Amino acid sequence: MSDNKKKTSRGRSPGHGLGHMPIGEKAKDFRGTLKKLLHFLGHYKIGAILVLVFAMAGTVFFVVGPKILGNATTEIYNGIISQPEAPVSTLTIWPKY
Repeated sequence: MSDNKKKTSRGRSPGHGLGHMPIGEKAKDFRGTLKKLLHFLGHYKIGAILVLVFAMAGTVFFVVGPKILGNATTEIYNGIISQPEAPVSTLTIWPKY
């Protein structure tokens, strides 16, 4: 009888990856539970709002930042190229002392 079972290298039967994990129960009073959760989170309302605002601002900067940096780089390049045959020493960033 044990010869008929296919076993994997770890000794478990194939399939059923999670094994015999119990499935969670459905909430009996969803509205009441949600009300309790929102009441509990009410103490952290200002912090949660700040986190959301900074997350949105970070996303905007992440998207817009490279465009602004690209435009700035283009302007610097155009400024250097537009100089008429300037010697290399005048294009230096650091002043000579």
